[in-house]
Amino acid sequence: MLPEGKAVRLRLGPQEREFLGELLAGLAALLEEDAADDPALRRLRPDGYADAEAAAEFRQLTEDDLRRSQLDALDQVRSSLRGSGADAELVLDAVTVEAWLMTLTQMRLVLAVRLGLTEDSGPRDDPEFAGYDWLTALQDLLVRLAMDG
Repeated sequence: MLPEGKAVRLRLGPQEREFLGELLAGLAALLEEDAADDPALRRLRPDGYADAEAAAEFRQLTEDDLRRSQLDALDQVRSSLRGSGADAELVLDAVTVEAWLMTLTQMRLVLAVRLGLTEDSGPRDDPEFAGYDWLTALQDLLVRLAMDG
C-alpha cells in the first residue's frame, strides 16, 4: 500500500493519544490474558473451520503465531506513540502503518463486541459510540494517506 521509503505523517492531540493509550492497554491485556471464553477475543481469533475438530486443529497450529503478530503490531503502535512528544507529528513508515492498521482493526472489533454493534445496528447517535467512530475515522485516514503515499 505505502511504497517503501515513503512515510505517513499524522498528528494526534493529547486527548487522542491518551484515548489510544487506554485502548492499547486494554487490547494488550485481552491478548495476553488469552481468555478463550471472552467474546471479543473470539472475534479477534475466529474458528478457521465450521467443523469443531478441524477448527481445534487449525487453532492449535496457528494461534501462537497469530497472537504473536497481534502483540508485535500493538507494540509497534505503542513505540511509535512513545517515540514522539505529546504534540509532535508521528512519522510512520510502511511497516508501522501496517501495524497501526492491524491494531486499529483489532481495537474496533473489540469495541464493536463490547458495545454490541452489528451490521444491523443502524445509526449510532449515542456518545458511547464516539470512540468507535473516531477509530474508524482514524483508520480511514491512515488508509487514504498510505494509498496516496
